[in-house]
Amino acid sequence: MLRIFQSAKYQQQAKLAISHRLMENSDILVASVSGPLDNEFDEGMKTFSHKKFDWEKIKSNCKKFYVFHSNNDPYIPLKDAENLARELGVGLTLIRNGKHLNRDAGYAKFRELLEAVKKIL
Repeated sequence: MLRIFQSAKYQQQAKLAISHRLMENSDILVASVSGPLDNEFDEGMKTFSHKKFDWEKIKSNCKKFYVFHSNNDPYIPLKDAENLARELGVGLTLIRNGKHLNRDAGYAKFRELLEAVKKIL
């Protein structure tokens, strides 16, 4: 059934519902781990980084993955991102000198991430 949303409020709700539906089949991973870090930051992340990931189950629950990582992340080694991308069967988008790709590293705006979201929507 097609609904016509006449007020701006309902139009916005419709856009959000459509966006949510599209996004739920995609996963964007930024500076993510794929296993134990074996560094000084490992202790704070071991509740999830030390678990055995069921890569086939993960892939069966999501249609599209995007992996972003920096070549100089001070917390998560590049090898983790390379492993993550390999296990998910996708390419790795390498951001040069992006550190941990957060606001402290100068990433209040993240053009590459925005482009990935646009592709999904």
